[in-house]
Amino acid sequence: MIDKSVLVLNNDSTFYYRINTDLRGSTLLHGNWRLKRDTVILRIMEPFNDDSLIKKEKVICKLSASNKITVIVQDSVPFTLAKVFINDADTPIELDDHAQAYVKDNIYKVRVQYQGIASREFSISHNSCNDVTVMIYDKQFIPSIYLIAIRKWIVQKRGLIPLNESNLPFKNDIYYKVK
Repeated sequence: MIDKSVLVLNNDSTFYYRINTDLRGSTLLHGNWRLKRDTVILRIMEPFNDDSLIKKEKVICKLSASNKITVIVQDSVPFTLAKVFINDADTPIELDDHAQAYVKDNIYKVRVQYQGIASREFSISHNSCNDVTVMIYDKQFIPSIYLIAIRKWIVQKRGLIPLNESNLPFKNDIYYKVK
């Protein structure tokens, strides 16, 4: 979710736009703005790299009584649709509704595949763990609000209303005071 964002429109038609989210932290954008009828349009001059939105993927290992694999997307969503290959297997394992599976052998390699994302392969030090959680981060799973800055805003008496890609107000509209 977007925790708090600040858009400052300067008199010289420049702006800065700080977007704070729980997913990526703080991002600062700069550029020029213009008013077209009742819409403020932002032209971002200092673009940011969309890859900066993505956390580094990781594997969390623990010792447990059984060999278990869990695959998570974007910090908390069970990735039940992924094809997961353990070690050098040619056949994927079956993940349950929690994106978990128990396997017979120690886990030393995990390959995760899914349509639309690049295949991921992780090496595991099987001496130190056998309960493996794979954390996948990919732009495909990030809501568009995280990927692009809001570039259009409708001017109303109470402030600015952010518009989505279809030029419609976002749900749960947040009104920003215009100073």
